[in-house]
Amino acid sequence: MDMNNLKLRIYSSIVLFPIVFFPIYLGGWYFKIALVFFVTILFYELITISGQKKKNLLSILYFFSLILITILWDLILPAVIILLISLSISSFWNLFIMKKNTLWTLYFLNYTLIFFVFFYSLMNNHSQDESKYIILFIVSVAILSDLGGYIGGKLIGKRKAFPNISPNKTVEGTISAILFPTIINYSILYSMNYQIDKTILIILLVLLSIGAILGDLFASLIKRNFNKKNASNLLPGHGGFLDRFDSVIGVTITYILIVNFYELFAMM
Repeated sequence: MDMNNLKLRIYSSIVLFPIVFFPIYLGGWYFKIALVFFVTILFYELITISGQKKKNLLSILYFFSLILITILWDLILPAVIILLISLSISSFWNLFIMKKNTLWTLYFLNYTLIFFVFFYSLMNNHSQDESKYIILFIVSVAILSDLGGYIGGKLIGKRKAFPNISPNKTVEGTISAILFPTIINYSILYSMNYQIDKTILIILLVLLSIGAILGDLFASLIKRNFNKKNASNLLPGHGGFLDRFDSVIGVTITYILIVNFYELFAMM
C-alpha cells in the first residue's frame, strides 16, 4: 500500500470534511450555495477534460442557471424536469442509437444537472433535520465504500474486476466496497435502535454501496475515454471533485430511485 498517498488522502479528507459537513448541517441557503458551487466545479472539471474551449463562459452561465433554479425552484421545477428528461433522451439517443460521442458538453450538463436536482430535492422535500440525516447517510455510504474499496484493493486485491474501465479495481476491493459501508452503517443504525426492518436496511445498504461503485465506474469510464487519470488536481491525493464525489453522485441517484420505486410499489 502506498502510505504516502494514503496520508495525503487522509489530510485532504480532514480539510474537506468541514467544507462538506457544515453546509449540510446548517442547511438553508448555506447548503444551496455550497451545492451550486460544487456542481459548477464538477461541470467545469468535466468540460475541461473533454477539451471544451469555452469552458469558462459555459461554467459561468451554468453557475447562474443553477442560482436561478434554486431561487425559482417551486415555480420552474416542472420545466427543469422536462429539460432533464429531454437531455437524458437526447444523450441516450446520441450515445447508443446514433453512436455519436462528440456532444460531451451536453452529456455532462445532463449528468451534473441530474445530480443537482436529485441532491437538492433531498434537502427541499423533507424537514431540515430529516434531510440532514439523509444526506449525511448518503455521504457516509459513499465515503465508506471508497475507503473500503481502497483498503481492500490494496491489502488483498489480486483479481481485476473491471480491466476495461478501471484497471486498478479488483474483485476483492469491490467486495470490500460493498461490505465496509454495509457493516459499519448497519452497526451504527442498529445500535441507535433505528426503526427500520433489519433485512430492508441491509438490502438498502448493499444497493447504495453498489450505487457508489457504479458512480465511480461511470466517472472512470469518462476519464478513460479522454485518457485522463484524474479530473483535476484540486484535491491532493484524490484528484478533482469528480474523483472524490463520483460515488456520492452514484449513491444519491440510487437512493432517489429506490425511494421512488418503493413509494410507487407501496401505492399499488
